[in-house]
Amino acid sequence: MKFTILIIILLLTACKKEVKFVGYPNIEKIHNQIKFGYTKEYILNTIGAPSFISNDESIWYYTRINGNDGNLVSFVPKNRSLLAITFNGQNLVADIKIDTKEISLDKKPYFINKKMLKYSIK
Repeated sequence: MKFTILIIILLLTACKKEVKFVGYPNIEKIHNQIKFGYTKEYILNTIGAPSFISNDESIWYYTRINGNDGNLVSFVPKNRSLLAITFNGQNLVADIKIDTKEISLDKKPYFINKKMLKYSIK
């Protein structure tokens, strides 16, 4: 009896769709903390490592993807925020841009494995 109740509770909670995110928790806060002239080292020590870096290492990107659980193993994104910090030749902040966009409902990517963040087009 206890086992049956436990299974029912697990199944009901597994079906619950929660809004979650992948990436940095507050892109807007990070954006407000950055000032022109800050060094790469200061940014790294204050904010942390970027999500990814351009090939020439002059632009650092910080990302956040909001979404919800699609099922037990997938994550369905709804929108994303991207913060791009551009550094000049002296490794000082030269430009800061933030961009937020809804993710299109058609051809929406979904994450197959939340831990590895691999995705495919649905």
